[in-house]
Amino acid sequence: MTTKQDLRIIFKEKRNVLFKHGKIDEISSIICEKLISLIGFYKARHILTFYPKGAELDTRRLLDKNIFAVLEHSKECCIKSFQNIDTTGTNAIKENYIHQKTFWHNINFYLPLCKGNKMFACPYKPGDELLLSRFKIYEPTTKPVLDVKILDMVITPALCADKNFNRLGYGGGFYDRFFANPALRAKRVVIIPDDMLIEAIPANEYDKKCDIIVTEKRILEADEQI
Repeated sequence: MTTKQDLRIIFKEKRNVLFKHGKIDEISSIICEKLISLIGFYKARHILTFYPKGAELDTRRLLDKNIFAVLEHSKECCIKSFQNIDTTGTNAIKENYIHQKTFWHNINFYLPLCKGNKMFACPYKPGDELLLSRFKIYEPTTKPVLDVKILDMVITPALCADKNFNRLGYGGGFYDRFFANPALRAKRVVIIPDDMLIEAIPANEYDKKCDIIVTEKRILEADEQI
């Protein structure tokens, strides 16, 4: 049987190959577009994501407010074409646009901070100070949130995931312990390249399943595909 450590070696190498060929940036861009759709679909306002290290998928596009400006511009173009028409339908479009614009401007992002064997969620906005941790990961300097119930979504890194919604991390157990908190109600979203979605990963009682898997080709939730 293939062990977790075997899988880590295999998929670190696969990911490194993708990175060397410039594929990680391309896959990250597509996945971020899918994540934006998920955020809107679930009306998630408080989102814990991660700052990429090395060949990891890059979610920094989500933290860049310019991405929302681009989305809003496309909606504004649509609204302007109806601005001189007074009908119930177009009024509804305008009201929906205003609602969406307010929604995107009220999204709050958080980054993980690891202390001891625990992980915390700290508020983060573009320009905030980040410090390099003992794991060589950039971490926030803001104060951790006291109640994780505020979180609506946790975007989680992984080396691979399986069709039973198990994820394989680096072996530190930080996310599994974070997910074990009974107060956490957030959707647990794992992002991986599609080639790293496999049939099965060895799992035990301490391994916490994710709710959603996002690749550049598909979004899987529970037992159905979105």
